[in-house]
Amino acid sequence: MEKEINSLLSCFEAFGLQYFSLRKDDLHSRPSIWRTVYFAFILFLITVAFVTTAVISNVFYLEEMSTKCLVLYAVRNFMIIGLILAIYTSIIQSYFSTRSTKKIFNNCKDIFDAFQVEFNVNINLKDLKKRTWKKVAQAMMFLTATHSTMLALHENSSISIAEKFLSFIPMTFYISVVFKYIFYVTTINFHLELLEKLLRNVAIKKEDKIMEKIIPGRNLRPVSVTSQEYIDPMKQFRAARKIYNLISENGDLVNKCHGFTILVLLLGIVLTLTGSGYRAFMIIMKNLSWRETPGVLYVLVMTITILIAIVVHCNNTTQLIKKLATTVNKIECENFDYLKADVRQVLENFYSQLISQPVEFTANDFYTINLALLGSIITGVMSYEVILVQFYAS
Repeated sequence: MEKEINSLLSCFEAFGLQYFSLRKDDLHSRPSIWRTVYFAFILFLITVAFVTTAVISNVFYLEEMSTKCLVLYAVRNFMIIGLILAIYTSIIQSYFSTRSTKKIFNNCKDIFDAFQVEFNVNINLKDLKKRTWKKVAQAMMFLTATHSTMLALHENSSISIAEKFLSFIPMTFYISVVFKYIFYVTTINFHLELLEKLLRNVAIKKEDKIMEKIIPGRNLRPVSVTSQEYIDPMKQFRAARKIYNLISENGDLVNKCHGFTILVLLLGIVLTLTGSGYRAFMIIMKNLSWRETPGVLYVLVMTITILIAIVVHCNNTTQLIKKLATTVNKIECENFDYLKADVRQVLENFYSQLISQPVEFTANDFYTINLALLGSIITGVMSYEVILVQFYAS
């Protein structure tokens, strides 16, 4: 199993977002010297690409900047800093959270084993690997397509083309950071969904027994009578609680290992949406050249797609927890008369745990990532846009 998981996660190592393997001979809590060298090389590569892009961009941008664009210039630079900080934070945090990240995948192995032993379900990691690499390919194709479209529609200045071409390197790592986080969330959602389906199917299994019975006083053929015997499901419910505890621990570890990265990333998204919206306003007001339009659209499409992907996947976790709680409550209510007292107690405790301690993803405990957060971000960006437009008018 370690081999399959290592193969599944090899894409993260390629982008410098993981510095360990799960082999039995690799038990160090800190990355090896070669992984440390690769970590330093990745940071150096991103720094060079970022500095070169920023210098070219600022020189090119300042040539046509008017007085009213000073605020936009400042917001734009904060937007770039937010992008690069999200990448740096993820790579550095991945390096120093090696032990916690290993714990996540060791828990995943325990979850796979529990599904197999208690529920006789084998999880096909090879199929999971294929789907993961397929999603990686789709994400990279989306980035390449949007970036190529921007280059095709942008002006043919050699300086501008060099800037946009070099910016592809940081954006590739940025997409990889987002993909890695979504991968963890999706894995937890997969475990929750499978657990809910198994509980719904196990519920209280009934075995039908056909008995031949002759009705006294009647000259009739034997009548078939069906009796139902209820199997004690204590083993399955205890296994379900054990699996959920491991899933919950993984959720906490994901928040611990990636919470600050997501906080920086979401703050960067707010700055990016605000800056891009104001740039679009300046283009409409003819304070910026219309040639800036492809770049603005590119940034807006990429940022909105990333924001929706993060929020939707994290919100799915909340919905799956509610669905799991509903299933547990339904099992108890529909079979109350047939369940033993200790089984009912296990179900009640499980239901209470799902309600009081749900798996949820947060941005370093500042706020929970769900659809409500999406609404808050939209409201906040609109408020900032109004402030910038009022500043422009004054």
